[in-house]
Amino acid sequence: MTVSNWIFLATAAALLLMSWRSLRPPLRHGFYRLFGFQAINALAWLSYPAWRLPTEHPLQLLSGLLLLCSLYLVVHGLYLLVRRGGRNEQRRDPGNFAFENTARLVDEGLYGYIRHPMYASLLFLLWGFYLKAPGVVTTLLVVGGSLALFKAARVEEWENLRTFGRVYRAYIRRTRMFIPYLF
Repeated sequence: MTVSNWIFLATAAALLLMSWRSLRPPLRHGFYRLFGFQAINALAWLSYPAWRLPTEHPLQLLSGLLLLCSLYLVVHGLYLLVRRGGRNEQRRDPGNFAFENTARLVDEGLYGYIRHPMYASLLFLLWGFYLKAPGVVTTLLVVGGSLALFKAARVEEWENLRTFGRVYRAYIRRTRMFIPYLF
């Protein structure tokens, strides 16, 4: 077994351990997010050999751009959630990561344009890895992972409607899910 195979298996196990609480209340956003995480892990593993290809190739350039955008979205999105969202000690959802239990709706910065910068980050990461090595298996993974992340975002919106009510409904009307002004 190669080192990359061990890394893939260790990462898959770590993601499962990190997300095991998300599996307990089935059909919550964390349940679907875990499948997105695992698809990203599999695509990273399958695309590993392609990282040595020339970076001038158009797909490699687009992949690099998506991976950079992914990094920006996750860092800025997490910063805003922690910095502006506060912590809601009463909102202890066992399927949530601690930073997800915010005391207030964050609707500034990236969140002023898109509702799910963190899921957008995961989608960009997923597609960035896919473009490194497109193929039949990787196409199935990218489609399945995208559907899982889309479903996770939708379920999280239902959860946020229960938590934030009318404020969140108004927020949905004025923002997009993943890409400003488009989608």
